Amino acid sequence: MSTLALLLLSASLSSAQAAQPRTVVSIGRDATIEAGQEAKEVVVIGGSAKIAGPVRDSVVVVGGSLELDAPVGRDVVVVFGSSKLGPAARVGGDAVAVGGRLEADPAATVRGDRQEVSFGALGGRLAAGSAWLSEWVGEGLFKLRLIPHGAAWAWAAAGLMLLGYVLVSAAAAGPVGAAVGVLEAQPSTAFLAGLLLCCLAGPLSLLLLVSVVGIVFLPFLLGAGLAGTVLGKTAVYQLAGTRLGLSGPRAALAGAALMLPLLAVPVLALPLWLLVTAWGLGAAALASAELVRREMISPPAAPMKTAAPEAPQPAPHSAPFRTEAESDAMNLPRASFGLRLGAMAIDVIAVAVIALITPVLTFGVFAWSAYQIALWTWKGTTFGGIVCGIRGVRVDGRPMDLTVAAVRHLASWFSALPGFLGFFWAGWDPEGRTWHDKIAGTVVVRAAKPESLV
Repeated sequence: MSTLALLLLSASLSSAQAAQPRTVVSIGRDATIEAGQEAKEVVVIGGSAKIAGPVRDSVVVVGGSLELDAPVGRDVVVVFGSSKLGPAARVGGDAVAVGGRLEADPAATVRGDRQEVSFGALGGRLAAGSAWLSEWVGEGLFKLRLIPHGAAWAWAAAGLMLLGYVLVSAAAAGPVGAAVGVLEAQPSTAFLAGLLLCCLAGPLSLLLLVSVVGIVFLPFLLGAGLAGTVLGKTAVYQLAGTRLGLSGPRAALAGAALMLPLLAVPVLALPLWLLVTAWGLGAAALASAELVRREMISPPAAPMKTAAPEAPQPAPHSAPFRTEAESDAMNLPRASFGLRLGAMAIDVIAVAVIALITPVLTFGVFAWSAYQIALWTWKGTTFGGIVCGIRGVRVDGRPMDLTVAAVRHLASWFSALPGFLGFFWAGWDPEGRTWHDKIAGTVVVRAAKPESLV
């Protein structure tokens, strides 16, 4: 009997829970409440709502239209969209339409106030464009992409922005070229600077808002940030176009055209767009800082030249001591990106095998770090490097020591942060150097002779 009672109690609780109305929250999609259904509350963002069943609490629609033909216990709020109350609509609170029209059947009742906040022609355009907003949020932003596949207006807007980058490249060739130079010489520093600026933008704007004097400077700060973002992204696209053998506005056009289809790829598009934005903003900021520094430091006046005995040339042996082997190391051909990728794949397999046969070691971050730092310090290469015939040296030709190996490995995690862009950088860098190579002051070359671990 006790078991039967428990089963009956559980069934009654389940039926009671099933009878409870649900809260409907829809982002980027339309929501529908049929006549036989009931909801506790309805919130729709970037979509439309069609409600024919009762709602106990409130209904809120942002960026979409509302068709209501059922009782609502509290308020009805529609922002930037049209709202239509049918004859069966019974609103227990206020009915508010912001930036759109509020249409109600004569039989519909609203116990509170009916408020229609219009922005004139702008409000009409926003209400008319609610379908576009719904499509972009649902098929674009909701899927982490900026261009929905079937949205012709989104492709047209992206095409106009593409032409804008080309115009910026032609009109501001000097600043864009300076930013391109920063991207080539300091790619990792530019990305870190852009990431830092993006993180500080919000708190700095809030700080300026709460201060009386700062409000005056806030528009200039926002304008400078927008200009730097546009200029920096133009530099990124132009840099990509230069790898195709183009230059100037044609390079910017080619780079932006290559980027355009990627903005329609789900999941990948939004992170890639954020990466390009931060990277370009950092390059523009560093280029601007360098320009200001040069302007502030004016060259001294050239003194009058007088006849003076020519200074003796330093003896060849007065240069920093470097062995013949160290000098020859920098003359070796650079390791290709394919060889480096193959060596890394072999290293991953090697660390996994070592972890399997060693009971005290597991495959993970510690094992990978210990493997790379130890072998770089000992042999200047790894097992994969030995197989592929490559090794790492310092830019002055000397072998890597423990400090350089540790710095290079830690910097490799930074290279992996923006989608492994720092690693792929070696594929088009003139010296075949990754970001962590530039940070640690190293370069990977082809081995002069086969290496061995013994």
